[in-house]
Amino acid sequence: MSKREPRKETLSVRINREVKAGLSIAANYSGESMATVMEQALVASIQTTRVSASDVHGRLADAHAERGSVPISKILYFVQHHLPEITMLRLFYLFPKGLTDRERTICEAVVANPAIFAGSHPLFVPFPDPGVDDVPLFDVQKLSQHMPSLKAYAQFVSHNSQRSDVEIAIDYPTYLELAGKRQRKEGEQDELSE
Repeated sequence: MSKREPRKETLSVRINREVKAGLSIAANYSGESMATVMEQALVASIQTTRVSASDVHGRLADAHAERGSVPISKILYFVQHHLPEITMLRLFYLFPKGLTDRERTICEAVVANPAIFAGSHPLFVPFPDPGVDDVPLFDVQKLSQHMPSLKAYAQFVSHNSQRSDVEIAIDYPTYLELAGKRQRKEGEQDELSE
């Protein structure tokens, strides 16, 4: 969270009028833009927010817990990677409550399918061993290639878990097989219609 790092990400936030007015006042007073004031507030929140040490895994909790909690900034330091899928997997191993349900579903599918995702990339390089058991080596290229279908799989799982009338539980390889058959069938229908 260096101040010199160029901004590359965007965030759209809905706020009420009072908060926007307060943000405008703070920006005018400090001579900064509203975006800069908001970013500074978010950074301050990340630096001061703490989570229960019992929710943080491995030596990260042991090394950085104070009075039963760990700062989010320490978790962020150990999980941040330029590839979002690596950040997500690191978070899965160190602080799974920091993920959405769909992100957890993606990570569970990756970890459960070494035949698809095993490789030679250690997850926590350049950091020392985080003290989490059984962290496999990953094929980062396959992980990136599969990300669209992993997201679709997570959406499928999420959608079907909300339905009370039908219970469909399939694993990721079965989902890939079914999705492939559907795409082939749709392709055949497109050829017939031409």
